This record gives sequence, C-alpha cells and structure tokens, in this order.
Amino acid sequence: MPAGSCGEPIHPLFQPANSVLAFDAYATAEAIGEPELVLLAGSYISDGTLAACRKLAERGSAVIAGSWLLPEGLRRPQRWSGGGCWLPVDNLLGEDARELAAPYLGSDRLWRQRFGEHAIRISPADEHGFSLHFEIE
Repeated sequence: MPAGSCGEPIHPLFQPANSVLAFDAYATAEAIGEPELVLLAGSYISDGTLAACRKLAERGSAVIAGSWLLPEGLRRPQRWSGGGCWLPVDNLLGEDARELAAPYLGSDRLWRQRFGEHAIRISPADEHGFSLHFEIE
C-alpha cells in the first residue's frame, strides 16, 4: 500500500530554511526578485515563471526544480561561471537537492522568516515535524 494511503502523513511540514517566500505558478520576475535559492515545486509552472527562474540561474542563483515541471530540454543540470546552478531533480528532498540547498537552510530545529521589521520563528512541535510551533518576534 502506498505511503499516505491510510491517512499517515507522507512528509513532515517542517523544513528549516531562512527567509523563504512562496509563489504560485504564475509568479513574475519582478515579484520573485533576486533570491539566492529557488525551489520549483508543485504540479504546474507557467512558461513565464519558468523562464524567469532559468534567467535567475544564469545570473547566479541556485535553482532546484522538480523534473516533472520541466520540458525535456531543461532536464539536465547546468552551472554558470557566475556561480548560478540549474538542478533538475526527481526528489526535492533527495541528496542532490539537499546538498545544493544546505548553505541556505536554517539550523535543523529552527526556520526563520522575516517580514519587514517582524520575524517569525518556526520549530517542530513533535519529534518528526508533522506539527509546528510558531513564535513572532
């Protein structure tokens, strides 16, 4: 029986990271800005958002993309001299994705988000991170 078919959680909610923003499949280059790390996940991504993320990789961002979102021509890893990286993966929690994302992740028990002068600290509320605890600074 597949994981999650009997109501068990498939993956935890907690993943430590700092200053993460989430966008939908139609995010514009202007909205995305110039982040150091981009994770492309979900079930669909628009051509415009995909092109904007590809340009970010070419300009120096690390981009990790679920291979199922990509056309065949973008399913190969690539690095640029300016430090940018395009990494298609079959598993966003796999070793290759974790290795590339490691410099951008928070401690293994804390996830921080900053919104202007306010910050939120998120930590796992249970052993495996299926429940979360939030603190506002």
